[in-house]
Amino acid sequence: MRNKAYEYCAKSINTPECPIYVKKQMKAWLAVCDGKDDTYFVSHSKMKQLYAILKVLRMPKGLRAGQSLYDCTTGYQWLFYIATLCTVRRDNPQKRKYETCLLEIARKNFKTYTIATIFILLFLTEPRFSKFYSVAPDGTLSREVREAISETLKSSPDVYAYGDGRDLALLQEEGIKNTQAFVALTKNAETNILACLTALS
Repeated sequence: MRNKAYEYCAKSINTPECPIYVKKQMKAWLAVCDGKDDTYFVSHSKMKQLYAILKVLRMPKGLRAGQSLYDCTTGYQWLFYIATLCTVRRDNPQKRKYETCLLEIARKNFKTYTIATIFILLFLTEPRFSKFYSVAPDGTLSREVREAISETLKSSPDVYAYGDGRDLALLQEEGIKNTQAFVALTKNAETNILACLTALS
């Protein structure tokens, strides 16, 4: 199955800059895309869902501020998103191949926004009450990821409603009953908890 991640792999796999272990992962994943793996496949419906979400999310700042994340996503990000979130078992398409993923790159800002995007995608696609973790060496980096999530959502009017999340009338007006995910991102933990409990009711 051809997709943006497949194109990136096909282009990058034979370059001298590509590390050997990455080439092995790319080769194995390309085989999955080509239907040569008996256990896994790339889910077209999950990929379509991922594309749709990235098209409504907006880049919050920088040279490409206001553009969709779909248009701003680079090759390695496509590989990370599609391989991680869309590669599933043939016998149980709800079970992903990769449950634990490691993103190891030196470019700090891209890491922060890539991780933030992964969290947003998971918030919107995973079952209720799922748990997500990001390991950072200190609280500052964890806050940067939280801020990147918040900035991205605030810059994306098609997915973000601004207001008091504890206000049930506002939640109903915004269509909370038809919402797959609710994310409270204030700096106050109690407010976030109350807003989430209100959204659940």
